[in-house]
Amino acid sequence: MKSIAIAFLVLLLPYVTMAQDFKWDANVHNFQRLAYQGNAGWGWNGAALSGSYFFEHRSKTKIETGLEYGFNGISHYVFAKGAYHYVNTISDSRWWYSAGGQIFQGMALFRPSPLYMGGLGVEASINYQLRPKLALGLSMGLRHYGSPAYGKYSQVNRFWDLPIGLHFRF
Repeated sequence: MKSIAIAFLVLLLPYVTMAQDFKWDANVHNFQRLAYQGNAGWGWNGAALSGSYFFEHRSKTKIETGLEYGFNGISHYVFAKGAYHYVNTISDSRWWYSAGGQIFQGMALFRPSPLYMGGLGVEASINYQLRPKLALGLSMGLRHYGSPAYGKYSQVNRFWDLPIGLHFRF
């Protein structure tokens, strides 16, 4: 795990050194399950806390890197996440919105040993600038993730979720 984290940081180093606009994000997610193992099944599927670092890539795009800790229908998990966001300000106001794609790589903290877990997602958010260095936002998206090796222990090892989040950017 330590070597994976070091490789992840080394790959991001060139982008971080080019960064012009530093933004931190603290996020709370609630996961509403849409389907599991290809079967429809609405219900609550867990929650997560995440911290991210955003930096400007081009004038209206941002790259996000971060960590997420949560629990879902499989177990508690830890994800390293990366995302690419398109950001647009609503003309001359404190409001802006963003939309983007995400990739998650990590592990389910399962016993007797941790299992690989990964996923993909899309997310849209609306944000309001409270102060010059503080913003509040709501997000909603669609996420597919799973743990292939968890299939040895259960028939359910993949989920489609609707993550709903509240975040602070500073």
